[in-house]
Amino acid sequence: AWNDFIRAGEGSVDGDALASAVAVLGPGVALGNGLWLQGYLAEAAGDLDLARARLEEARAAFLAEHDPQHERHLLSALGFVHLAAGENEEARRAFQRAVDAVEAGSAPVHEALARGLVIAAASKCGDVRGAGEAFGEPIRMLEQGGQTTRAGAAMVAQARCFLAEGEVAKALAVFERAAPVLEDGTMAGSLSALRIERARLDITRGAVGAASRGLNAAGRE
Repeated sequence: AWNDFIRAGEGSVDGDALASAVAVLGPGVALGNGLWLQGYLAEAAGDLDLARARLEEARAAFLAEHDPQHERHLLSALGFVHLAAGENEEARRAFQRAVDAVEAGSAPVHEALARGLVIAAASKCGDVRGAGEAFGEPIRMLEQGGQTTRAGAAMVAQARCFLAEGEVAKALAVFERAAPVLEDGTMAGSLSALRIERARLDITRGAVGAASRGLNAAGRE
């Protein structure tokens, strides 16, 4: 089921078959993975209460197996459910717990992603002061770890924070830096988000032609 989900998205997963499998699995990582996938599917269907419940159950399964890596991923997944529900403060706490769960000596990319999520959630709570600059360290960690497209996606979030702070010139510079990184097509959603945010900025600057071109490009992606 996970392979189907990764390859083709939630529509490719047989939910009934997944539920049957989860029902007969004993304690262990496989049970945690099944519950985790059920949580993803529930979130995609808009059932955030069920998503939260399944992800909490998955986290408990991983905790029972003393599996901090999976627990960290589950905390991040819970953070996204909280964001979708408008529970921004709860999302920030979940993402911070994910940072705290990063094991000493683990790949820096894991810490970088978790730290970026904390900053993004904080900005959603209105805590935007210094958020743009704070993204600098996670972005550097991602770049040093060879995660250039993920760094590009983080730059989009950084630019949004700069805009929220009123730092238009800094936001524009970040957009210019992120665009060529994301144009390889591996993270089309982030590239579209960049084009839309850049178009909004161009409109406020009176660059209507540039905004129109950006929106048209986003529409084709």
